[in-house]
Amino acid sequence: MQQPSRGVKPASLTVGIGYESVSSDEVDWPEIRERLDRAGVDAVNVSVGRADFIGFPAEGEQEYWASGVEQGQDRVGEILRTLQESSDRRVGLTVDVLAPRIVEQDDDYKAVFADGKPAEDFPSAVALHRGEVGNRVVEMCGAAATRYSPDYIVLTELIGDAFFSEADEQLYRDMTGRDGFPRDAEGNIQIADGTLNDWQSDIIVGVIERCRDAADLQVEMDARVNFDEPGSNRFESGHRYEDILATGADLSLWAYTALADQSPDAIRDVAKGLNERFSPEELQRITIAVGLWGDLSNREVETSLRSGEGLSMALTPLSKMSKRHWEILEELNQ
Repeated sequence: MQQPSRGVKPASLTVGIGYESVSSDEVDWPEIRERLDRAGVDAVNVSVGRADFIGFPAEGEQEYWASGVEQGQDRVGEILRTLQESSDRRVGLTVDVLAPRIVEQDDDYKAVFADGKPAEDFPSAVALHRGEVGNRVVEMCGAAATRYSPDYIVLTELIGDAFFSEADEQLYRDMTGRDGFPRDAEGNIQIADGTLNDWQSDIIVGVIERCRDAADLQVEMDARVNFDEPGSNRFESGHRYEDILATGADLSLWAYTALADQSPDAIRDVAKGLNERFSPEELQRITIAVGLWGDLSNREVETSLRSGEGLSMALTPLSKMSKRHWEILEELNQ
């Protein structure tokens, strides 16, 4: 069998650690630290939960603590101390923007796709821009930064595909001065309209900037990748890469090939598109994240991680990593 091309060594390596691992009693964290050391992993992104499912004992927020979080105990803190022991590895804390417990309390907070279908668990533009969801996400970023002093904050699931509720349309009118969402003769929302995409990006960027200011730290933004036009934005999600980078935030692109029915080779096309589009300084702030969800063989994982054309790469989540995945990471740094 043909072996994957060795490609270009990634500028850096990150491992993503989901809350399913953080909350588990089965993870041997000293062993994970040793594996990270052997593989030369430069950074870890550690989940601290959601604004309505907080993975640490945030003061005054007991009603939204995640199950298993208790006063006087700090699982996140213990994990971070273990992973950082005798290491200069960078640590990011991941805040998930999904907040179903808060969203269900107010109809204006419920996200709706352009075709009128509800987006389960996702917050609307109103909820993020001037509602409790956005406020709590921002407060959580600040609280996590104060408590743990990470190197940066990661925002995940901040997606604008479903900013089309009636309340969102009124917000669009308020922010743009337009009569309403752009529609065709049949009344269908024109999701490719430039003014609409500008507005979606403004909502996303607003949350990034508020979190950056609350945490007083670097922010990394998880964003959707464009496999159809490699290197291009995902306008329908509000993920305009240049706008995100302009806030000072870093960018991590979800190159989850198995979920998108794409070959791992598609990652090389994305990397080439990014290299053609952005400056060397901007490329230093972009990571391509390989996701282990779906049907992905070990060989495909290796091909994916070797296809970044010198950009930073990430592998996620820890809970799906096998012994062979760790070996692949070690081989990348040889």
